[in-house]
Amino acid sequence: MKIAFAAVKGSKRAFLKERIVFTWLPLFSLAFLFYCTEALIGGAQAQTVTDGTVVWPRGENHPDFNNNGIVDFPDFIAFAGAFGKASKRYDLTGDGLVGFRDFLTFAGYYGMKLEVEPAQPTISQSAELKDFVDIKYLAYLEEAEEVPRVIIRNNQIVRSDTIFGPNTAEVFRDMAKGDYQFVVLGDTARVTIPNYLPEPNPAYWAAFDPDFTEGEIRFLSLEGAFSDKNVEDNPVGIREVVDIDDHIEVVSDSLGGYSITALKGGTTKLKIEFGSEEGGGARSYYRYKNCTCSSIYYANSNSPGFC
Repeated sequence: MKIAFAAVKGSKRAFLKERIVFTWLPLFSLAFLFYCTEALIGGAQAQTVTDGTVVWPRGENHPDFNNNGIVDFPDFIAFAGAFGKASKRYDLTGDGLVGFRDFLTFAGYYGMKLEVEPAQPTISQSAELKDFVDIKYLAYLEEAEEVPRVIIRNNQIVRSDTIFGPNTAEVFRDMAKGDYQFVVLGDTARVTIPNYLPEPNPAYWAAFDPDFTEGEIRFLSLEGAFSDKNVEDNPVGIREVVDIDDHIEVVSDSLGGYSITALKGGTTKLKIEFGSEEGGGARSYYRYKNCTCSSIYYANSNSPGFC
């Protein structure tokens, strides 16, 4: 420690005023002194040195006090003014007081270029189902102004874009069914748009009268008779329209409409097969007086509905 104290010279008057006066000892000698005494005092924080530049861990006090990219004389003056005080900024060793160990740390890096390790951006994101086929997306970004985002559907990239900090809020509307992943900075938010079953349109069928008079002819377009929450599965396909009690004759036309002729009077029982496996399963819809019901076809097996 005698070698270490050779770097500092104090007069009696300065000692009484609790101040320390630094000699003109060349600072390159102080650097040498630092390395000679490092083992004795415990050393400073481990640093990475590349091409003469010190990369200092982010969040830890560093000796480039004025942040000009180099540890130089203005930093030395600032440090000297804080010597002996409890100053968090100039306490390089973290022992609670700016003292001789901090001076040795400072001297060891004098004249070096210094860079503070860049902050690593972080992301917090969520994706949730909204209104059947919409996706509500939220992201909170820290330590970055913008980052790339990749949107994947069923393991295929469908979109690559950029989100901006600190907050991003979006609603993706009318999304196709499938499994979605939102990938940002290695973090993944997941959400699924289900494959919904097609359904009869109540407003359409409320206006349909199943009572026929003998010989009556009606034209049935079935446009708007069924719908699917999955946008891509509309319009819902009609597979077959049949009479199940031999009261009517159904003839389809080239435009997808149906001509219905009553062979007998009274209430008829009408069966309509609609939908597809791709659209959530084929279904049968039965319509006759005071009764509506449907059944679902899965893998060509029929589970009939009952009224």
